[in-house]
Amino acid sequence: MIIQYVVIFITLVAVFFFSNTRCDSESGQQQMRKWFVWILSGLCVLQSGLRHIGVGADTYSYLLLFEEAHESSWQQIFHNFHEVYVEGTGKDAGYTLLVKIFQIFSTDYRMYLLFVAIFFFTAFAVFIYRNTENYRDIVFAFILYEALFYAFFSITGIRQTLATGFALWGFECIKSRRWIVFTCLILFAAFIHKSILLFLAYYFIGNIRRSRTIFIIAILGFPALMVFRRAFAIWLASLSFSDLYMMYAESTYKSGTYTFTALILLIAFFGWIFMKPVLESNPGSFRYFNAMAIAIVLTPLTWVDPSLMRVVQYFSVFMLVLIPAIVNAVITYPVALRTWTYAIMIAALIYLIAKVGLDYKFMWQPMKVEGISY
Repeated sequence: MIIQYVVIFITLVAVFFFSNTRCDSESGQQQMRKWFVWILSGLCVLQSGLRHIGVGADTYSYLLLFEEAHESSWQQIFHNFHEVYVEGTGKDAGYTLLVKIFQIFSTDYRMYLLFVAIFFFTAFAVFIYRNTENYRDIVFAFILYEALFYAFFSITGIRQTLATGFALWGFECIKSRRWIVFTCLILFAAFIHKSILLFLAYYFIGNIRRSRTIFIIAILGFPALMVFRRAFAIWLASLSFSDLYMMYAESTYKSGTYTFTALILLIAFFGWIFMKPVLESNPGSFRYFNAMAIAIVLTPLTWVDPSLMRVVQYFSVFMLVLIPAIVNAVITYPVALRTWTYAIMIAALIYLIAKVGLDYKFMWQPMKVEGISY
């Protein structure tokens, strides 16, 4: 938790410096904004890549997979594809192949964690830079990331972090309608994490300009999907032909994702009310609304098993750019009111980080992993 506060503090100090640096040309201002995004992304790379192997639910497990891949022969690696995609045992054979290829250059797990972080946050930086308007938007997007997405993409799910990086690159293909490149990216990423195949549908849904209709359908369908969420989860799991997803769908987990669902519903409410001015001021934002509509539809799955959050996060990540778009379109005057709105939202996010209280240690700090001190 402390490291997240440090990142936020550096972010706020950096934005004060960049926003007060005089730049006369438009191209110079854009260059400064680009540098700001890259600096914040670099902080996130270090935050993720320098974590102790005991940080996060899966970092140590991925270390064991990394060592297993190193001990496996190339013949075993390629035979794994037959086991997964023909015999139906195991999962995502492409991930082991990716690790094996990486180990041609380095067998250091630390370097691998940095590689994953660099890949993801490069895509993330481009996504934030190209879909925000000013420094306030960027600051809010990164702090919202720290509050909601850091626990997964930065310190836990390496396979889906890689897959989401491909999805963010794919979004640029959606905007430019390069469907062949988009399809190749997603199909390649599917060998790393099968769940990204859901993102294929977004190529068509994302480019539909009737966002209001899609959004209303999603909102009206949400209550019914909450009631029949298990049947919905089982149906989607059956389409995946995955025993793992069927296990999630049949889970007896008793709790729900209260905070996340509340945030999704708040975005749905304000998005529906203010969609017209947002679309008028930011014509490309219809793609954000369409992504959030899919997130609304998939959110009931997280009440079946929180592990199914992984299928929602390909789309919920668009809230990082949709929320600033709503604020910028609605609060046009006075400027101070917009600043205070961001300040209040950021304060709420910092409180949420404190409430969750995730533990973090750097690689050089002592920490116990499965009862053993490292």
